[in-house]
Amino acid sequence: MREVMNKRLTHISGHGVALVAGILCGTLGVVLAMPILAGAVIYGIIGSEADLNTAGFAILATPVICSVLGYGFGRWAAEIYNRVAKRKGGLEFEVRDVPPAA
Repeated sequence: MREVMNKRLTHISGHGVALVAGILCGTLGVVLAMPILAGAVIYGIIGSEADLNTAGFAILATPVICSVLGYGFGRWAAEIYNRVAKRKGGLEFEVRDVPPAA
């Protein structure tokens, strides 16, 4: 019979959460924003040369901005979680031992 233990997550690393959130948001910025902006350039929604320069900047800046915002909001969320967990006890979850995969 497997023993089930309840554990509480009472603290998370602010930098670790922020780093993961920044990477995920930056990746989403690449995956979601770049095709939209590239499509706008290809289909001629953006017509003049100045608009093309702006679109090029937006294509390059969007993933960077998303990464920075993701890092900041991830850090902020981790801080809030740590403060709430200190007062309320944190998330409770079950842990059990499993045999290694064959």
